[in-house]
This record gives sequence, C-alpha cells and structure tokens, in this order.
Amino acid sequence: MKKLSFLICMAVAVASFSFIAPGPAPSVVALNNVQFKVVNDTSAPVDYFVDGQHHTIDIKRSVGFSYPAQTVVYKWTNGAQGAAWFTVTAEMQGSTVKVSGLPQ
Repeated sequence: MKKLSFLICMAVAVASFSFIAPGPAPSVVALNNVQFKVVNDTSAPVDYFVDGQHHTIDIKRSVGFSYPAQTVVYKWTNGAQGAAWFTVTAEMQGSTVKVSGLPQ
C-alpha cells in the first residue's frame, strides 16, 4: 500500500510540472537594437547624450552601444544636450566606430 501511495504521489508531482520549450531570449526578440562599439581614439574624453542620459567615453576606451536604428546621439556641451552628433543606422550593426571618424 505504501508503494502504491508513493507512486501515485510521484505521478501527481510529475504531472504538475509544466515544461517550456527552449527558444530565443525574449530580450533579443523584443529589442531589435543595432549593436556596435564606439572607440575613443582622440586625446580627450568624449561626452554624449542619448535617451535622456549623459555618458562619457574616456580616452583609449570603448563603449558598447545598443539602440534602435534612427536613434539620434547628441553631443554633451556645457552641461546640457548639444547638437546632434550622429544617428544610429542599421549598417552600424556589429561594427567598431572610431570617434575620430564621426562628425565633430
């Protein structure tokens, strides 16, 4: 009787689990961002503004970008958002962009 009760309990426990089929990570599917790297090859830190936040790329450092195409990245000038620096394009996907190659 104990064995039968144990087997019934085990069958109920196994049946209560639900299995999720493996697939791509939801964040990869939902974001659809262009991912690229920007390298500061200049002699000064670079300040920029994107999506409401100020960021800095230090000298001889690189930063990974992940934004939707057509996102505008602005210069950070005198403590505020300045002129447009560059626009993210689909062609940037997987590339490394040098600061010296972007509009100044």
